[in-house]
Amino acid sequence: MRKPLLRKEPESDTGMLSQITFPRASEGGNPFRISFRIGSVV
Repeated sequence: MRKPLLRKEPESDTGMLSQITFPRASEGGNPFRISFRIGSVV
């Protein structure tokens, strides 16, 4: 049960990081603001 969860955790993290990098480079603002935006969308 712990193995599948750990495998899915890094996958989700990579996707989130990729999305955060996209708006971050476009907006060039604070990472916190982008993090909140993604949290609202998810």
